[in-house]
Amino acid sequence: MHEIGTLLFQLGLRMHEGDIESIDQWDDEPPDATPVAPLRPTLFNHHAYIHDDIYPSGVADMAGYWAENRVLGGVTVFDRQGEQRVPAFPPNAYFHSCRHGVTYRYYQLRDEQQGALLSFLLARNPDSANSPLPILADNHNLVRVNEEHALQHHLYRDEWERKPPTQWHLRKMGRAPRSTLDYPEAEAFINYINANFGTVDVTFPYPRRGAAGHRPDPNEEDGDEEREQGAPS
Repeated sequence: MHEIGTLLFQLGLRMHEGDIESIDQWDDEPPDATPVAPLRPTLFNHHAYIHDDIYPSGVADMAGYWAENRVLGGVTVFDRQGEQRVPAFPPNAYFHSCRHGVTYRYYQLRDEQQGALLSFLLARNPDSANSPLPILADNHNLVRVNEEHALQHHLYRDEWERKPPTQWHLRKMGRAPRSTLDYPEAEAFINYINANFGTVDVTFPYPRRGAAGHRPDPNEEDGDEEREQGAPS
């Protein structure tokens, strides 16, 4: 999927003729405003895979990661350390999504999710009406890893695909409020405490991201989501 997205991008196919830069580089901020972040070289991007300076195909690889995310449900990565420990039975793949209402954390596919994906991809005549795609995390995907710790946990497809997080990024992620969308395992633990020991109910400190009245979550890439989901016509 990544290679298809990369090759299509390199073909330079466009439905829009004329000043394509006015679309690629569109910004809703007034010209004299202080930019929050530099514009990215393409709208086809996943917020965590924007290092075109280290990718073999440059910006086209950014589009490849975007294609994975939009079609499959996330960028596909693997537990390389787990593969080395038990080569005969490698652990399930992980997805890393960039979508509104989906966790920013890496989530491991459950057995039934990975089985459905492989059955669909390997079918001689797959039925598009029964496609499992995109495969998105829900509260039953309990094996998760924070994106800033993924490399430390040897979660990647290629070692060079992401630059190590900066100290600024680590501080930002450390201050981010926890939500039940991103940490369902914490919600399950709280429910267990309340059911077995609670005379006074313990509640999660923050509501689900996207719920009415919730506190702003720095993990939400609001601007990135809008850019990532909007494609030049």
